[in-house]
Amino acid sequence: MKRIVHISLLLILPLWTFAQTGYSPGDSIKVGQLLDSVQAHIDRSQYDAANALSRQALKYSQLRKFKRGEGYSHNKLSDIAYQEGNFSIMKLHDSLAMKIAREIRDTAMLAEAYELAGLYQMDKGSKAIAEKYFKDALAILYERQQSEATGRMYINLGLLKSNDKEAATALFLKGIRLYEKLGYEHGMGQAYGNYAAHLVSLDRKKEALVYAKKAIALREKNKDNYGLMYSYANIAQIYIMLDSVQQALRYQQMSVQKAEAIGSDKLKVQSYVGLSLIYSRMKKYDLAFQYEYNAVKLLEQSGNTEMLSHRYTALAMGYSLKKDSASAVKYFNKSIAMSEQYNYKENLRDAYLHTAIFYKDHKDYYNAYEYLKKFHKIRDEILDEEAVAQIAELETQYETQKKEEKIQQLNNEKLIQELKLERQGLFRNVLIVAIVLALGIAYILFNRYQLKKKLEQKTAMLKERSRISGELHDEVGSTLSTINILSHSARLKLKSDIEKSDSLLEKINENSQRMMDAMSDIVWSINPENDSLGNISVRMKEFASEILDNKDIDYTFTMEDELMDVKLSPEIRKDVYLAFKEAVNNLAKYSKATTAGISLSRTNGSLHMNIVDNGLGFDMTKHGSGNGMKTMKKRAEAHGGSFKIESAEGMGTSINLSIPIA
Repeated sequence: MKRIVHISLLLILPLWTFAQTGYSPGDSIKVGQLLDSVQAHIDRSQYDAANALSRQALKYSQLRKFKRGEGYSHNKLSDIAYQEGNFSIMKLHDSLAMKIAREIRDTAMLAEAYELAGLYQMDKGSKAIAEKYFKDALAILYERQQSEATGRMYINLGLLKSNDKEAATALFLKGIRLYEKLGYEHGMGQAYGNYAAHLVSLDRKKEALVYAKKAIALREKNKDNYGLMYSYANIAQIYIMLDSVQQALRYQQMSVQKAEAIGSDKLKVQSYVGLSLIYSRMKKYDLAFQYEYNAVKLLEQSGNTEMLSHRYTALAMGYSLKKDSASAVKYFNKSIAMSEQYNYKENLRDAYLHTAIFYKDHKDYYNAYEYLKKFHKIRDEILDEEAVAQIAELETQYETQKKEEKIQQLNNEKLIQELKLERQGLFRNVLIVAIVLALGIAYILFNRYQLKKKLEQKTAMLKERSRISGELHDEVGSTLSTINILSHSARLKLKSDIEKSDSLLEKINENSQRMMDAMSDIVWSINPENDSLGNISVRMKEFASEILDNKDIDYTFTMEDELMDVKLSPEIRKDVYLAFKEAVNNLAKYSKATTAGISLSRTNGSLHMNIVDNGLGFDMTKHGSGNGMKTMKKRAEAHGGSFKIESAEGMGTSINLSIPIA
């Protein structure tokens, strides 16, 4: 998504605003120039430079108390995070921009924040929420503005309407006509490419080819390398459907060249996979394998587990073609393990199927049969989950459409009313059938669930007893031993060295307080009433308030509403909270920050805790492995998660802890 900063919005502020806030017209000009430079770097896909300039604009705006500049800087940082696929950071900055926009009543900033929020939800697959944000952006500004941003909203809404071909076509053409009227070639190139993909879904491949070529011509003219990478890949897919494999190969190779020139791992993965598929189509399996292998190696560095688990299956099939059975089995197992860990059922279904085929081809009929059983089981599970809703929806839509067509032909109000009653009866019958089917499936699943739950509860109880015993031994035993030694020493020094005795008594007091805090944390962590994230967040807020308020650090604490009732095991609950305490303590002690942002979110089945400050930061090469960081990393990795810290001198610090919670 490319965006132009509207400098005029920063310049036409009334003079009384400057008097109240303390910043000057020169400050707004400086921030505007910085954000213009940011956009230029985004257009060239130079995201590191864009990120550095955006943070510079944000820090300057915060120092000058320039709220409008601060809000637009957050929007830019959100946009950059979207381009890089860093959605937790994207959401954090977008939320801050939205808050500032509402506070200062800046409609343009709010519309931009709504657009970014819509893109975030669209990428998550939340189409209804994404559509609402795009429509809100249109309603408050873009519809009456009829600008390049308006065209973006039409195109994005068209992408969301993939199931309603007629509505999607109308929205795409509406966006294209607006771009053509404005002469906005960058938008036209993007819209032509999206419309070409839409025409392919309508089986109008030759028309799609015309629009795909139009997109390429415009993007080549404007040197839009980022867009060209996608356009070359899209036209390659169209040529494959038209059985022009050589043409497809030529354009896909051009897509790879663009992705490598841009330097984005995300783009390289997409182009490598596309080229691998074309080489497989041409039966050039060695070349296909090499590009698939390169894509997997990049994905392993990126942390995109969903795509990686899928590509592991493809790589295993490549090893099978190379007659390397050991490596094939290794990557089939990797795909299955990762898909099971993150509950990627579609990926797991495909992995089971291809593993069964592999063993069949190698005449290992026992394993072939076992994996085929697993394939059928998970395929049925996927169908069971979708069947009730799909059947009810399709039948209701079909019958509703028939009745509505009849109603339109009727002139008699009585007949219209009767048909409405029939439709209600039909809906009730469909609903009853759906409920009966759902109850039958639920009964079967519930019996299996009860047995599984009993085993899990027994295992969890034994594990919990062991954990509590270990913690009490570690926390209480060692501290009491220390207190005993200090008490003995204090008694010996009581008469001969009063000053030394006082010092020892102070240490006893400190150790006692530390033991009380540790006991409080242990008791809190095992209390089942505290197992929801809503309750955990209350304790986090109390701790943050106690620590950060004393340091005059202005902070925000945000958590997605959907996380309020999410329950965590005692182990995860304890480690998340202790990691949070460690991070907040470090922030208060060392950062010298004035503002901080704390957020809890969930993405791809993992809980993400982000703590960001605007403090002094530090050189990661010199201070990147302190005991506190090692402890936080160890807590995350104990549950299959990850810990990441980003900092630089003068640029603040960002901490991200991620733990799978399903």
